[in-house]
Amino acid sequence: TDRRNGVIIAGYAVEGTLAKQIMSEPDNFTALNGQTLPLKMSVDYISFSAHADCDQISDFIRALKPAHVVLVHGEATEMGRLRGHIVREYEHSDHVMHVHTPGNVDIVRLHFRGEKMAKVVGNLAADPPVDGRPVSGILIKRGFKYHLMAPSDLPNYTDLARSVVTQRQSVPYKSLFSLVGFYLRQLAGEVEEIKDDTNMVIAYKAFKAITVTRESQRVVLEWTANSANDMYADAVVCILMQIESDITGNALSVALSNATNADKYSEKEKFSSRLMKLLNDIFGQEHVLECADGEGIQVTTNSGLATVYPKSLNVECEDESLQHQVSMVVKRLHTALNPCLATTGSNSSN
Repeated sequence: TDRRNGVIIAGYAVEGTLAKQIMSEPDNFTALNGQTLPLKMSVDYISFSAHADCDQISDFIRALKPAHVVLVHGEATEMGRLRGHIVREYEHSDHVMHVHTPGNVDIVRLHFRGEKMAKVVGNLAADPPVDGRPVSGILIKRGFKYHLMAPSDLPNYTDLARSVVTQRQSVPYKSLFSLVGFYLRQLAGEVEEIKDDTNMVIAYKAFKAITVTRESQRVVLEWTANSANDMYADAVVCILMQIESDITGNALSVALSNATNADKYSEKEKFSSRLMKLLNDIFGQEHVLECADGEGIQVTTNSGLATVYPKSLNVECEDESLQHQVSMVVKRLHTALNPCLATTGSNSSN
């Protein structure tokens, strides 16, 4: 009621509010209770807002050059003017910029490229990158940053710890344990024998990963868990179940237990002649020759020369691949002709 009263509006007034209504100093105004009252005071507007103006916002956008600009928290008319100003500035530019002015509760969907950049750290960063060679490691995300590192570096760069899961599986087994080694060699080729102090085989290791140990009325498989080793373990379990159920396996078990010392010389003569025939079938007669001293067989291929000594089952060759190939032929033929000797070892007979 006293015109000496006054109000100072120190900030932005939104449309539809009482502050916005009295800023134009009308004769009358509608109060919050709905009454129409005369305006008998002075109204002044002084901006204390810390918000940026059009020039400052334009400078900020110009420095960043973003792909998307979303204008919010402003009057629709003023935001429309700012949007037009930004669009006009970049309409002839090579930089494509999308300016959005959503209303309240409107949804804005922005699409970004899916490429991510990761920093290689630790042991993986020791060797310089080579074009075309993949880099394998563990990808760690912290906030918006990615790091690629070797599993052994996890404790150094993160709070994570590396652990190894070892699996054990027991399979009922009553046959001779030497049969396990015989069948594992058919499956895996090279099988490591683990012996005790008395030189007796107590375990086999196949695929350099699966250890098979004999216990009372069963065998125990042990391996470090991963996708490949789990598959190998399944194959070994199948072999054990086959031995237990296969009549041929039981017959071979009896043959092993009743093995006697045979005429070794005649057996080795038979083995040498059959090995010669087998090598001829595999490599061709023109590539297989008997040594002049009669003690060995020579196999010649594009990879090199391999010399086989049937009596000792040794293969001499400078090419590793050819030596492995010929050695597998020799060992598998020897196992087929002499399963008893192959499974019980050279110490089983004198």
